[in-house]
Amino acid sequence: MLFNRRSSPPGMPKLTFGLVPATDDACTRLHLADFCALLGELVGGVISPHRAPSPGALASAVASGRVNVAWLSPTLMVKSPGLAPVVPLVSSVRAGSPLYHAALFVDEASPITAVEQLTGARAAWVAPSSASGYLFPRAALRRRGFDPRSLFSTETFHNTHGKVAEAVLHGHADVGATFAVYEDGESSHGMLRAGFLDVVPGRRGRVLDVAGPIPADLIASLPDVPIFARSALTVSLQRIADHPEAREPLRSLFGVERFAPFAAAGARALRTLVDFGREPATAASYG
Repeated sequence: MLFNRRSSPPGMPKLTFGLVPATDDACTRLHLADFCALLGELVGGVISPHRAPSPGALASAVASGRVNVAWLSPTLMVKSPGLAPVVPLVSSVRAGSPLYHAALFVDEASPITAVEQLTGARAAWVAPSSASGYLFPRAALRRRGFDPRSLFSTETFHNTHGKVAEAVLHGHADVGATFAVYEDGESSHGMLRAGFLDVVPGRRGRVLDVAGPIPADLIASLPDVPIFARSALTVSLQRIADHPEAREPLRSLFGVERFAPFAAAGARALRTLVDFGREPATAASYG
């Protein structure tokens, strides 16, 4: 269902909301249009959707001003110089927690049953800036004593979690990295959502290793969005989950229950982890 947009009141800027969808299909486009329309109704303005094909493309769109409100991973925010000025507004809440994990996974039928068997495997990653789809799984491998730069026979970037899952489940890669959400934010509890679930009909993934927890994705704005508009966005984003018509877009687009006030401590902790886990650039190619 689409919501009727109304014209922006005097002083309320027209905004463009950007994200990198896990899968870019007709259903995703409809949910994004619905989300932007409802958020626009709540703030009293017009919000246009923007679908970026990769985290790097989203960072460029924000840095250039073509997108002025965006759903970002904290790692993309701290690793992209063009995103340094952005103002975090809210954090994602999944399973009651603003934290999630990274999962290193294989196809359920794969003969690989342990991280120790990954030598010579073909690895699929999301992007160099992806916390769950690159940085944290590689840091976990290093802590286990493996050098991810020499462990794999090939490494490819696929830009989205959905395409990483497709690469592994279709047999184009042996192992992939994606996000995983567990009950109460604890990896020892049941898995609620993961990037490899419900992507390829009839195919399932199997987790080899879990890393984290990771501070959740956030919604941020450019600093030239007026303070009154940022305040309206922050309040409306925290309240949007109260609207029944927003629940499916929230689940489908973001995998979240709701949004909560941004906690700066989470970003500081992540910056420390990113700096600690920094390694020379890999020779991975884009798939």
